[in-house]
Amino acid sequence: MKKRLLLLITTILLGAESNAQLTDIWDSVGKGVNGNGYCVKALALNDTNGSIIYAGGSFFTAGGKVSNNIAKWTGSGCQTCGNNNGIWSPIAKGVNKEVTALTMYKHKLVAGGAFDSAGGIGANYIASYDTVHSWDSLSSGLNGQVYALAAYDSVLYVGGSFTNAGGKTVNKIAEWIINGWQPIAGFDSGTVYCLAMYKDTLYAGGSFTSSGGNPVNYIAKWNGVVWLPVGGGMNNTVYTLTVFQNSLYAGGAFTNAGGVSANYVAQWGGSSWFSLGSGTNDTVRTMVNSGFTYGVIEKQNAGNFAQTALVVGGSFTMAGIKSAPYIALYFPNGAGGQYNPGWNTIAGLTKPVYAITSNQANNYVGGLFDSITSGYWTNAGQVNYIAQFTFMVGGSINELYNNSNVSVFLILRMV
Repeated sequence: MKKRLLLLITTILLGAESNAQLTDIWDSVGKGVNGNGYCVKALALNDTNGSIIYAGGSFFTAGGKVSNNIAKWTGSGCQTCGNNNGIWSPIAKGVNKEVTALTMYKHKLVAGGAFDSAGGIGANYIASYDTVHSWDSLSSGLNGQVYALAAYDSVLYVGGSFTNAGGKTVNKIAEWIINGWQPIAGFDSGTVYCLAMYKDTLYAGGSFTSSGGNPVNYIAKWNGVVWLPVGGGMNNTVYTLTVFQNSLYAGGAFTNAGGVSANYVAQWGGSSWFSLGSGTNDTVRTMVNSGFTYGVIEKQNAGNFAQTALVVGGSFTMAGIKSAPYIALYFPNGAGGQYNPGWNTIAGLTKPVYAITSNQANNYVGGLFDSITSGYWTNAGQVNYIAQFTFMVGGSINELYNNSNVSVFLILRMV
């Protein structure tokens, strides 16, 4: 993987008391998407070019161009260009029904969803795309919707509601290896909604409760032969899994994790479950490591708080005891300034969030929303179901450079 220089901004506060802030800066993603149900449900980052983001869901146009449920965004990196901050491009002719999962596999884009045609060719619920071959079906595909995709080494793991993969009997999950489908032990009922690799082990979350007659309770880990329970599991559906700061985080509709009260989100440390404070007040649908570092160094205690944040999205309106309409940040140890350990709020959205991804410079957010309710805007226009945000140290650009108590330093980090 190519390494890139990432420019980070941090501050030294010279006053006796620190008032430094990380301000969330929001912007549109061009003109966004429209039509066919108006929703972005999946986002993925190109694995060789971080300025390229793929969006999937239920929409007809992207940036005003006919795209059919999937499109490519190439960002310009400009934070003050409004709707001209990048360009939307169709991906061939798109697909004929909604996209609910995206990932990169062997430098190809893989899309999963409810469709049976991609680029005008037959493709049952899953297809791959590259600029040389355009759309390609994965053999005869599947017989049910795809909700989860995860690539690891030479294997593409696929989860959903299907029971057949390439003519082979499977149970909600299958492997695609090189050019063929391989069955693995699956789940007795329910649906697989998410997949993640944690410490070289595959984890699956969903609405299932057993595998091979053995209870696993909405989350399980694969040992290469059978699915095993994860600390007793949850009491309701798991919709999202992500790895953050050497722990596995799960989000969903549950309120209990391994016997511990955990409202809609929980942390797995490898041997037991932990709550994230009082959690959220409704379902968590997506989570991602923000991918870039927020740093504030305070002279009064010489503490270095530089760290990344977990960005959480869903149907909730509260995170911890704070108002957080559909999106929030979680800092395990705080980040200095106004960002304390635990839940922290950023700009609110008008409707639920279904997908988040990060490219080390910006976080991209997709869902049902069409505007931002608060926060600092570089483009004050309407957003259509997708937006982007980054962070700035200080309350505003002018405050940052005019405050005599603040010195700005540039930090280069290889990522």
